[in-house]
Amino acid sequence: MVLIFRWGWILGIALLAPIALPAGGGQLLPPHVRFRKSSDPFLTIKSAHLREIPLPQAPSVRSLPVGTPFKILRSWHSSDGKQWIHIRVLIDDSYGLHSFKNGWLDV
Repeated sequence: MVLIFRWGWILGIALLAPIALPAGGGQLLPPHVRFRKSSDPFLTIKSAHLREIPLPQAPSVRSLPVGTPFKILRSWHSSDGKQWIHIRVLIDDSYGLHSFKNGWLDV
C-alpha cells in the first residue's frame, strides 16, 4: 500500500510540475509589446483615393487598397473643416519597378 501511495505521489508531482517550466506550457512573462517607430510606414485601414489636390472633387491619381503603406509628408485643414494629409506611396508597376507617388488623402 505504501508503494502505491509513493508512486502515486511521484506521478502526481511529475504531471503537475511541468506547468511552471518553459517547455511545460504556462507563460510566466507578459508578452512583448512592439511600439511603432517613427521610421515605420503607416497603413491604410480602408480603400481610399489618392487626390492631386486637397479637394473632394479633385481628380483621383490612384486608388489605394486596404493595407497600402504610406509616409506622411504634411497635413492641412481645409476651410470646410476637413483634414487632409499629403502622403508618399510606393508604387509597383507590372515590370517590377518601384516608384513613389505623392498625393492628398482625406482623413
